[in-house]
Order: sequence, then C-alpha cells, then structure tokens
Amino acid sequence: METIDTRIALQNKIHQLKQQNKSIGFVPTMGFLHDGHLSLMDEARKICDEVVVSIFVNPLQFGPNEDFSSYPRALERDLELCTARGVDLVFAPQAEELIPQETLVVLNVNQLGSNLCGKSRPNHFQGMCTIVNKLFNLVQPDYAFFGQKDIQQFKIIERMVNDLFIPVKLKMVKTIRASDGLALSSRNKYLSPEQRQQALIVPQVIEFIINQIVELRKSQSQLTQEQYDTLLNQAKEMVTRIADAHVDYLEIVSSDNLQYTENIAQELIIAAAIFIGSTRLIDNHILAS
Repeated sequence: METIDTRIALQNKIHQLKQQNKSIGFVPTMGFLHDGHLSLMDEARKICDEVVVSIFVNPLQFGPNEDFSSYPRALERDLELCTARGVDLVFAPQAEELIPQETLVVLNVNQLGSNLCGKSRPNHFQGMCTIVNKLFNLVQPDYAFFGQKDIQQFKIIERMVNDLFIPVKLKMVKTIRASDGLALSSRNKYLSPEQRQQALIVPQVIEFIINQIVELRKSQSQLTQEQYDTLLNQAKEMVTRIADAHVDYLEIVSSDNLQYTENIAQELIIAAAIFIGSTRLIDNHILAS
C-alpha cells in the first residue's frame, strides 16, 4: 500500500492509473476507522481495480463550538487497517494541502441541506461539499462509496454530482451496526460504558417510529400535522426517560427532498440526531414505499 500526503504526488499517481486504464474506487473518510469504513473498502474492492482511501479531518465542516480539535485521530492504526483490507493508496494530507488559502469559493447547499443536521449545523454541508468536490477533482474516481448512516450527506453529494456533472458513480452501503444495534461511529469512542448502553435509545426510538408508520399505513396514506406531531412527541418522550440523552432532531421526511411530507405511502427516511451527554449520534432508516 502506498501513502501520499501531497496534491502533486496524488495527481501524478492518479495520472499513472488512468494511463493504465485502471478503474478507481474512492472511500473518503475522516479517519479513526471502524468496521463501517472497512465495509466501504470491501465494496470498492469488489468492483474496482484500485481502491483509494482519503483520511482528512475537514475543518470546514465543523462549527465554532464543535469537536474539531478533539475529533479522534489515529493515523498509524488507520494505515494498518487499510493495509489489511487491501487498499492500494491512502491520501492523508495536512489541512494546508486541501485548504492552502482562505476559501472564498464554496458550494452552497439549498433545500437538501436546510433540514435535519443542517438546522443545527448551518455550514456543515457547505464545508463537506467543498472538500468532497476537491477530493473528487484530485482522485477522479470511477466510483465513490459512502455509508447510509450519513444519509443526508449521501443525498447532498448525489445531487452535487448530478448538478455539477461530476463523472463519478456513487454507491451507498448499508449502515454497519454493533451486535446490539447501535450504528458504528467514530464518535462512539467518546461514550462512557454507561452512556454506551444509554445510546441504544437511538436505534430503539427509530424502530418505534418505523413500527408506528407501518401500522398507520394499513389504514391511511396521508399523515396529518397533528398525527405527525403526536407520533414524534411520543418518540421524544422515550428519549427524555434516558438520563444523559436529549434530542437534537427526530424527523420523518421524504426520501426525495429530506423535507416534511404528509404522504407516508412514499419512500420515507426516519432520521435522528440524539445527544448522549455531549456526544451527538446520528442514525436513520429508509422505509420503502
């Protein structure tokens, strides 16, 4: 496995691969890798000649009061995991390589970024798209792989690729979970043993909403605002019973635009962001039509 930390070295390597007609599968990450990331590498390995992984904690997607400085980093461990997974190339740049000067041109995200995580993290998706677009330009992948856990991120990148005619095919890989159902996340490291048990409320409350929607679908295809509020209030009450937990958001949205919808017969996304202590965990479920 080769490790590269500069743009120029990366571009030279990608040029070589393109001359050899190698297909490139790309897995962008912020490091501190877990089985969820590794599953993306496995999917890339199945269909691509070369697997490229980036490890970059993107400062542009963190707000002023968020955990950029304390975000877990373990580069040597990550490189060992990538090697064991058969990754061909890791791009692990310093911030000045991708952000060499003040960023004056950014990618704005409208409707898809206004709800869910976009409400409490107003510049998050702008920063994410700006760096992912740079990485796409540098790596020039044929395929790029993302996890379902970050469903809003995937939907926004999907729209960015379509709107800007970026020649890459996107693959969304199902969320990898611990045996008790908690979605794997680099931020799980922050949880104490007691909080780790409390964190199970996240998949549990999503399961509760799924079951309620499935039951409602038996008799109706539309959900009134009153029914919507009642259902979500019941779910939020489940969270308030957990000592260290509080809700950032719990929502039922259209899979198309990530906005509130009365039409529960269509494909829906049940999405949650819940704080366990100071650790913010996200999760979701795609409920087919």
